[in-house]
Amino acid sequence: MRSAIFAFTFHVLLVSAALGETPAFDVAALVTAGKATQQKLNRLQASWIVDTTLSNGAVVQMQMAHSGKSGNWRVIFRIINGPMNLEIVRITSRDGLWYCSDSRGHYKYRAYELPAESTAVYLCLDRSMPLFITDATALDGGKTEGIKDGILTIRQPLEEGLITTMRTAMASLDKLREQAPQAITPESEAMYAMMRDSIANGQSTLIDTTTGQVVEYGNLKLRTRVHSLKFLEQSDESVFDVSIHKWDDFSDDPTVGDVNELLMIGHDPSGSPNRRGGDVDGRLMDLKTGRFRRIPYKGPAMSVGCFLPGRTSVIVSGMDAASGSLRPFLIDLKTGDNRALGGTEFNQGFCLGADLSPDGKTVVLGKFTPGSDLGSQLYLVDVASGNAKPIGKRQDTAFLNWTADGKHIVLVHRENLAMDKPSRNSLAIMDMDGHVNILRRGNWPILLKDRTTIFFEDDETHLWHTCDLNGQNVKQFQDGLPGHFYPTVSPDGKRMIFMRKNNSDRMPVPVEIQLDQPGSRLVTKVPGLWATPAWR
Repeated sequence: MRSAIFAFTFHVLLVSAALGETPAFDVAALVTAGKATQQKLNRLQASWIVDTTLSNGAVVQMQMAHSGKSGNWRVIFRIINGPMNLEIVRITSRDGLWYCSDSRGHYKYRAYELPAESTAVYLCLDRSMPLFITDATALDGGKTEGIKDGILTIRQPLEEGLITTMRTAMASLDKLREQAPQAITPESEAMYAMMRDSIANGQSTLIDTTTGQVVEYGNLKLRTRVHSLKFLEQSDESVFDVSIHKWDDFSDDPTVGDVNELLMIGHDPSGSPNRRGGDVDGRLMDLKTGRFRRIPYKGPAMSVGCFLPGRTSVIVSGMDAASGSLRPFLIDLKTGDNRALGGTEFNQGFCLGADLSPDGKTVVLGKFTPGSDLGSQLYLVDVASGNAKPIGKRQDTAFLNWTADGKHIVLVHRENLAMDKPSRNSLAIMDMDGHVNILRRGNWPILLKDRTTIFFEDDETHLWHTCDLNGQNVKQFQDGLPGHFYPTVSPDGKRMIFMRKNNSDRMPVPVEIQLDQPGSRLVTKVPGLWATPAWR
């Protein structure tokens, strides 16, 4: 939850009613009301309800309580779907710590580090605070639809990044409609129509003219309604009392111990053999103790990237709820500070994967923008400044690795991008001018500690091998590790984490192996969908 009340701005608009023109709307009065309500919220204890409707029709309800000046707050999350009305977690924030209760017990975490049982928790928490009209200079281009029962409805223009993302997604659906019309579902058609309407007319926002509060906003895929705002003239601090439970403490600094044992990995607690999930969120796991927490990204969800020098900061790809993009962030694991990287370059598209250069100054990553093919544009991001520049041509690639000289990137190169044909996977190496040299067939490449040896899966046998940077001197590793995938190497280069297929319930599990001896160790027995480990 953000500590300050969000400011929401409004442009001077005329109200156009169905039966004729109404007088100009009193914008000054709306701004005055918005400022007064916001100031009251900063001063008095308050409660309100936030209902966010997800794309599947389920409603995540947040019953909010805010203490005003002291900054304490409490939220009770409920999932409402037809007859189901289930509390999934309650969080009380006091002095920067989160006291959390769910079906697993009672826990204490630092802010944003609760590994929630549902990824919807952080998606909706981002929308938990009321929004108010406090400025009359923005939302240019908005169109007023009318006022009913004191509620003003306007159509707001979308951000350019979101418009671009929607247009490229629509182009992909158009191409799929031509190539495989049977694959177009009614849900896809509804989403296409929603995107087309939103681009043309903007998204509707509802505002209470008596309080200046935004009471409904968002699109059909994620629609939020805020209601039942009430104030207490006399504070009741018992609402925020945390002495009623004994809390299992996970609020320590994870970087105080052996940082070489810290692993980033994705997790969806609701994933199961019957429900694969897929909405994984980033976790930070201590391999010695097995304890894990959420990486403290202050947004809805993230995918893991790489560690920075000293291993007290990491790069992740965080979801931007406003634009729908997945962009790189630098997260300080000691302080919880977040810093966006790349500027406007990443206001659209989806950034996935990251690897740090040997000198620790530059990160390479790929950005996928939905469109007519499956290609990604590679970028070099300067860690200090956050500046990003593209490298090479758009291509279908992944699993990026800097070589020891810092002048080349080892990657997988995919061919045959047609939707109805499998890709041909090859190991490749790219120089800083973007020239790509295909080495040999293979997949999942990762460089070992020396960054001159490629560890890869053979594309035909699906067994693991090593080779040099020319694709030569190929050797099978141990027994080939059948059923293993998505490797990552330890900082000292002596161990690896893999995802391993689990035949008993078909859910992949993370395992650790020693490079100099056979066998593996299960990293965690915690259920759910685990994915995409990153150890360096």
